[in-house]
Amino acid sequence: MAVMAQCPVCRQKQSNQNKKCTGCGEDLVKAKKSNRVKYWIMYKVEGRKIWEYIGISIRDAQDADGKRKAQKRENPFFSTKNNRITFQELTDWYLSQSKIKKKGYFKTLQYRLTKWNALFGSRMVLSIKSSELQNHQESRLEEGWAESTIDQELGAAQTMIQYAIDDDMISGDALKPFRKIERLVKGNSNARDRIITLEEFYRIMDAVPEYAKGIVSLGFFAGMRLGEIMGLTWDKVNLQHDTPHIKLQKTDTKEGREKIVPLACRIKGNPYELLKVTPKGIHDDHVFLYRGKPLSRIRDGFSRACDDVGLNYGRFARGGFIFHDLRHCFNTYMRRAGVDQLTIMKIMGHSPGKNLEMTFRYSTFELQDLGLAIEKLENYFMNGKQIGGEESFGKR
Repeated sequence: MAVMAQCPVCRQKQSNQNKKCTGCGEDLVKAKKSNRVKYWIMYKVEGRKIWEYIGISIRDAQDADGKRKAQKRENPFFSTKNNRITFQELTDWYLSQSKIKKKGYFKTLQYRLTKWNALFGSRMVLSIKSSELQNHQESRLEEGWAESTIDQELGAAQTMIQYAIDDDMISGDALKPFRKIERLVKGNSNARDRIITLEEFYRIMDAVPEYAKGIVSLGFFAGMRLGEIMGLTWDKVNLQHDTPHIKLQKTDTKEGREKIVPLACRIKGNPYELLKVTPKGIHDDHVFLYRGKPLSRIRDGFSRACDDVGLNYGRFARGGFIFHDLRHCFNTYMRRAGVDQLTIMKIMGHSPGKNLEMTFRYSTFELQDLGLAIEKLENYFMNGKQIGGEESFGKR
């Protein structure tokens, strides 16, 4: 193993001890002082010479050379796959995995990893340093990114690397720089508490485009995430059962668990009635289509609707409201309607936490139980003298 210097003129790699380039005669001493020399380390793995670019710092090159020596001593089976793969190559491999492709948030994952590749795509994963990640974090903050978004972006890269480590694609060292970075959002400090009334919900429903009404209804009366709704296909919707419901697979949910979502069917604006009149596509099985293609976003229509009814739209606006707050409304109103917390968690897909984990595991939730919970929610609204009592749809 050795540290090699690359001539800035003829680009020949040679011993770092050389004062002049053996190829063109360039003064390497002066070139080093002006930071024009690039450093590489060279070592053999599986009988092959491996060249690894480090940068313009001789100290970084010496550290990297020492690290590779230690890795070879500690692991006799040290392989090229452990240190040569770039961030872009790892991303391509990760996103090609069938299990990952089926994730409900696959498009979001693609987007976040694309952002990383703009910075580190050509870099070998093992060459990324924690100081670079911290600088990236600070840059995002200066650009005005939300702390939670920055954390999620970092989490996407960290999850990918851990997945690769578990599959022996790269060595565990690749994860160390990411683990040193502290998350910006502490505990539950990112939780939102904006609740709208049923009257405000109906005003939003009147203002959103026709194609978005069912989406908004599923957010408010079923507590579904936007990603779950946008990815919904007709094979997961059962409107013929005594208790209309949606059955999501593991790959459809953020939690990676199956869940059954019962549908309200008595109160005005309920998702059951809206889904009944939603036209089915000819060539696409997605429930929510626009001009024959799956909807990719409703942010513009939803934000305009909020503005029209006098609600400040936006995560950072004073008293701001966003689509995800509909899920928070569902949780809150279910609790106020007297639904027990375990049932609410079952419908929403929440993790029970350590204190309730065993109780949750051994509790059996029948579809009928979940349907009764939704009936409680409807009764709460309809008996509370809020909009929906006189104008509600007939019971199915």
